[in-house]
Amino acid sequence: MTRFYVIVALIVFAAGIGASLYWRGHRSGYAAGFAAEKSAYDKHLEADRLAQLAAQVDARRKEYQLSTAVAAAAKSYEQGKADAESAAEKTLADLRSGTVRLRQQWRGCEAAARVPATAAAAAEPDGFDRLRGTGASDLVRIVGACQAQVDGLKTALIAERSASAGAQ
Repeated sequence: MTRFYVIVALIVFAAGIGASLYWRGHRSGYAAGFAAEKSAYDKHLEADRLAQLAAQVDARRKEYQLSTAVAAAAKSYEQGKADAESAAEKTLADLRSGTVRLRQQWRGCEAAARVPATAAAAAEPDGFDRLRGTGASDLVRIVGACQAQVDGLKTALIAERSASAGAQ
């Protein structure tokens, strides 16, 4: 019976050595295949990283271009507002000096202005002329500011659309 156990032990030992050699040989081939796969994977990761960096640089460039265009639009808007304010002041000064006259529709009811309600009202100068001049000046200022805002928004929109068109 001991002979039987010795033979079984030798067979198990030989099978273990054979399995170990097979596994080691198989593993070395697996390691070579794994190294090749890992190398391809690392190359792919590097390509992805470089593509990500390029996309980030491109995004920052477009962001800078857009912010520059919006800043230029804001500067243009502020300049337009200042121009509108000076045009309103000039219009008011011209109305007061008489070099510019209001259209008939802006003059108000002249018949009512010619017939004073009391003697005290007749002695005072017509305050409505001053109010109409101020109103015309305000109107010129507001129209100029609105036009400057529209122009600035158009500039910003055009810059944004050209930046997004460049992204596609």
